[in-house]
Amino acid sequence: MLRRVSALALATLAASAISAQAAPIDLTSLIDTSGNPVSVPELSISTPDAAEIFVGGAPIFGSQEVIFCALGSNCDNDVTLTFTTPSSNVSFSVGDQLPAGAIETIEVSAFDSLSMLLGTVEVTSADLAAGGTDSSGISQFTVDLSGFGTISEIRIADQNTAATGGFFYYDVNATPIPLPAALPLMALGLGALGIARSRKRKAA
Repeated sequence: MLRRVSALALATLAASAISAQAAPIDLTSLIDTSGNPVSVPELSISTPDAAEIFVGGAPIFGSQEVIFCALGSNCDNDVTLTFTTPSSNVSFSVGDQLPAGAIETIEVSAFDSLSMLLGTVEVTSADLAAGGTDSSGISQFTVDLSGFGTISEIRIADQNTAATGGFFYYDVNATPIPLPAALPLMALGLGALGIARSRKRKAA
């Protein structure tokens, strides 16, 4: 009986983990769509500058990727990413064809579901340059926010000007955390493990 309970507990915990698999967010349905905001089921992309959100395709490091940014004269406006479901393991890529000598900067801030700041990362043109360039002269950098836990919103404060051009973004990855569904499974698994331990102690 003890083995059955332990097996049930482990299976339940595994099910709760499987219910939220990490995956790239598919933005292909947004290609050639402009406006503020634009969205797919997992994510909404907007700009507080009331600018246009551009979404399109561009060859980056040898593959066709869907890119987006908030347009001013160039990709030089702020961008907000709002997840439909709070998510962990969040990352996204930053790209640009760096102008010679340009110093471009963005500040990336992650927020939880209560709009509490989880952390901030600064990305500069030097970060992109360190990654090298592809055949089109595009440089890239991956912003890894996985250390900030469960994120509901990302705010990208663009410090660039139209003269330098600004960055574009692509390859958004996240693990949705469906709390209402996952919590009962987790509680059941932990409860079953507790029962198993209790019975093991009594048996001893």
